[in-house]
Amino acid sequence: MDRYGILAELHKIIKPRGYLEIGVQTGASLQLAKDCMDAVGVDPDMSNLSYDVSFATLVEVPSDEFFEAEPSFIGVDGGSFLDLVFIDGLHHAEQVWKDFWNATTLGHPGTVYVFDDVLPRNQGEASRTMCPGDWTGDVWKAAVHLQNNVRPQSLVVDTFPTGVMIMLGTPPGCLLDFSLKDELLPQWLATDEVPEAILTRSAALQPDEALAEVLAWQAWMGSSND
Repeated sequence: MDRYGILAELHKIIKPRGYLEIGVQTGASLQLAKDCMDAVGVDPDMSNLSYDVSFATLVEVPSDEFFEAEPSFIGVDGGSFLDLVFIDGLHHAEQVWKDFWNATTLGHPGTVYVFDDVLPRNQGEASRTMCPGDWTGDVWKAAVHLQNNVRPQSLVVDTFPTGVMIMLGTPPGCLLDFSLKDELLPQWLATDEVPEAILTRSAALQPDEALAEVLAWQAWMGSSND
């Protein structure tokens, strides 16, 4: 299963009312959000669009500028309806870290965050300088840091070609530790050597395993809110 396949399955499970995508590229992933009440795609360069995403709001600016404008996914009841976020923008760990924390200010405890390109297959793909073919940059550093310090329950999934991580929302009554927000991965930015466990995907879940966990989590969240 590739990144689009697992995103499509997540849309079926979550049925998001609001969807935010950082990094639109061709629009292949954004077009999966056509049934959402509100879908927003953010990318500083929309020249590569080749899918029909006319249903979505396209914001052609860097993600930092988008968040600085204080966008809102607030419904008439005063609560956020942003249910799914896909982060696939600049492939530098510190930017992924910033995009995540900025996105959490728009979400709610049940918002699901998906990070692309967390499993490089070799050291070249993980370079901070773009390489030919599939380029992950050092997104893996942000993923490891988020798992270790923010949400240990995050699911790293062996999707083609370069893996995704699914961060399930926080349980009712539990908030993210915003004191971590300004820690820009100091211990990970110091190294460019990708751990062998990431290159071999030895700890990654298969897509069907991850989706089963998402279904179980969603059922639990539903019962917790009853």
